[in-house]
Amino acid sequence: KTQQQLKDFIQRKYTGITGRQSLPATLRRKVALFDPSQQIIAAQTEGQPFEKERQVELVFGDSLGFDKPIFLYGELGSGKSTMVASYLLQFIDQNPEVIPVFIPSSYLLDKECRDQESFNDLINRFVNQEMYFPSGKFTLKTIFKTQRDILLIIDGIDELPRPKAQVLLNLLKGLKNHYSLLRVIATGRPLELQGLIPPGWHVYTTLPLKEEDIMTIFTQEAEAAGMQVSQAHEEAAKRLIQLTTKPE
Repeated sequence: KTQQQLKDFIQRKYTGITGRQSLPATLRRKVALFDPSQQIIAAQTEGQPFEKERQVELVFGDSLGFDKPIFLYGELGSGKSTMVASYLLQFIDQNPEVIPVFIPSSYLLDKECRDQESFNDLINRFVNQEMYFPSGKFTLKTIFKTQRDILLIIDGIDELPRPKAQVLLNLLKGLKNHYSLLRVIATGRPLELQGLIPPGWHVYTTLPLKEEDIMTIFTQEAEAAGMQVSQAHEEAAKRLIQLTTKPE
């Protein structure tokens, strides 16, 4: 059920942005890793990244350091949500023993999570109500006792009120500190969350697409729409020219 939930989520994101129904292959995107102790400010988005000499680039999903919780920054439309959902799909396909939990921020908006116990109960309710858990009732307490691996993703923390977002980030860090086998990824926009990420997180940001990346996306979209390879390349080249020559 989680896999279908993620596929539907990616399809909705793609259709909402492009208006297209035929979903192309997902591009493996690069992100930048920054010193978690460096303060994030509004100007430091993917359009104006941190100092280049402090920037380390990698493909999202390659050698992620799960010793700490991970936060992925990205502006609206940058692809951060699709990136983490696609990563989770690939991860659970390669690691079927890991329990995947993908919670959109919309689920959290009207839920109270004031302390670690209430936050754990919220996760338990989500899994039991929204997911199919084959072993019966899901509780984090039982999972921790049986030493099961969990990959928990909370998408769109910037959509929560700032006080609630700050509490949530601290609770996620506390949960990770309590249970070493838990992998945590959270996402959000930098402007709304500036100054809220506490120490002890690995912080990444999405990077702007390069021209060759855009060409690949256009080609894959044309192929997904039913075009032959040569025709798809021609269509992609036309769209790229239109994009690059379009007045600002």
